[in-house]
Amino acid sequence: MQAWVENDYNTNIMHSNLAFPLLQKLAEIGDIKARNKLKDAIFNMFEEK
Repeated sequence: MQAWVENDYNTNIMHSNLAFPLLQKLAEIGDIKARNKLKDAIFNMFEEK
């Protein structure tokens, strides 16, 4: 988890079953970086399909 935070919440480091709920919770409590990463990750998932 420390590596995940140190790498700016890189969703490739942590399994998506953990990364996305954590990003969502961090975004809910006001973490701007997490909110932006969550938006980017969701956008990228739709862009890949």
